[in-house]
Amino acid sequence: MADRKLAEQLRGLGVIVEEIAASLAGFGALGNGGDPALDEMLLDTWSDLVVDAHALANVLSRLNMMRGPYLQRQIEALGLGDSPRDLQLCLTGTAPAPWITVGFPPARVTMNLLWGLPFPAGSARFVYCALALEHFYYEHHARNILGDIRRTLAEGGVLRVVVPDIEKYIRAYAAGDEAFFAKHRALWPWAKHMHTPIDYLLGMSGAGMGRAPGGFFDHKTGYDFAALSRLLAATGFSNVVRRDYMESDHAELRIDHASHDAAFAHDDQNLNLFVEATA
Repeated sequence: MADRKLAEQLRGLGVIVEEIAASLAGFGALGNGGDPALDEMLLDTWSDLVVDAHALANVLSRLNMMRGPYLQRQIEALGLGDSPRDLQLCLTGTAPAPWITVGFPPARVTMNLLWGLPFPAGSARFVYCALALEHFYYEHHARNILGDIRRTLAEGGVLRVVVPDIEKYIRAYAAGDEAFFAKHRALWPWAKHMHTPIDYLLGMSGAGMGRAPGGFFDHKTGYDFAALSRLLAATGFSNVVRRDYMESDHAELRIDHASHDAAFAHDDQNLNLFVEATA
């Protein structure tokens, strides 16, 4: 209950920040065409905003200071030693040992992926990342996450990424495939704000009606094979290969069942995109 209340408060904070920015833009952000009275009121408001922003910056600074010791305690509890090798890191899901789950609870290493993986360079043999990358912005956050995964993987190590396949959603929308979106409603009952095919298409790709203000956990990006391949190549990966559900040349990476959403399918067609890339 406490976690749910905190999540609601954090979303509310995001909504407030977004609406403040939109309101300032609406007033011309102090460039309103020469209305002295309005300028004076906006300056007073701006002064309050600077004070509040300073308070939030202090909160962020304290959280950043807590991050190192918090991660260090978790890494020590794993008993990996000073120079771990051949790690298998599962960035989502509930994969069993020898996989080390990393991310939001109930992961063994609980963290935000934007912090950077707390493992030495070249320490991992395999990394599995299912249905997480789409929750981050493409050109900045997702690029940083993939770059850090590349740092963590040893040469020849393999990353397996699973994301919703937006091409399949586009094809279903263009074909008027109502059954496809009906199946989507059955698979993702939490998506109550999605009502029509365009809702699903935009929501799954991180735009429009599928995204709420302040929604940290909402989708930010939609991927097809070309877009994901480009991002992987830009972050140092090679040999980018498209796979199917539970298909891999490496037995260790056949763990799509570790992610509940990775199995979702319609008419025997999985709704996700499965890609492997080599470090």
